[in-house]
Amino acid sequence: MSAETIPVDITGERIPGPRHACAFFDGSEEEYRVLLPFAKSCLRCGDRCFQFLDPRRKVERTRRLEEAGMTVSLAPGGIDLRGWDETYLRGGRFVADEMLGLMREIVSGSSRARVWANMEWAFRDAPVAEALVDYEFRLNALVESSGAIIVCVYEAGRYSSDVALGVLRVHPWIVVDGRLERNPAYVPA
Repeated sequence: MSAETIPVDITGERIPGPRHACAFFDGSEEEYRVLLPFAKSCLRCGDRCFQFLDPRRKVERTRRLEEAGMTVSLAPGGIDLRGWDETYLRGGRFVADEMLGLMREIVSGSSRARVWANMEWAFRDAPVAEALVDYEFRLNALVESSGAIIVCVYEAGRYSSDVALGVLRVHPWIVVDGRLERNPAYVPA
C-alpha cells in the first residue's frame, strides 16, 4: 500500500491508498452535500473527473454540477458523465472483465482519475450483486497501482445484508454520515 496521501475533499481528510471507498447515503440530497466538494476538488487539482450514473439522472446531475460552478464536458477541466449503459451495463449486462478493462483505460491517463460511481443498477438480482463484489475486490489492485480515487455510492437500505457485507469487505474506506473513515470490515487481498 502506498504511503502517499492525496487530498480528498469529502470531509477535508487525506487518505493513503488504495483510494477506493464505498459511500452509503439516505438520498440524493445527502449524496450531493457530501460529494459535490469531492467533484470540485477533482477539478481544482487538475484531475480527470468521471461520474457513472443512471442515464435517466444525467439532466439532474448536470444541473446540480453547473449550479455548483462545474462544467460537464469531455474536454479537460470538465466532468465526464457516463450512463450505466456506457459503463457497467454495456451491451445490456454487467461483465466484470469488460468493466475492469474500461477502468484500466480511465485510470491510465497522464493525470489522476477520480470516479463518483452510483451503484443502484447492481441490486436488481443476486447473481449480479455477487459478481459486483468480485469486481470491486479486483478493482482495488488497479486503484492502488494507478493512484485513482473511486467512490462507489450505494443507497442505504436498498439491498440485502449479505450484499451490504460483501460491499463493505471490498472497500478499504467508507463514507458514513458525511465522514470518511477506514473501513473496519475491509478484508485485504
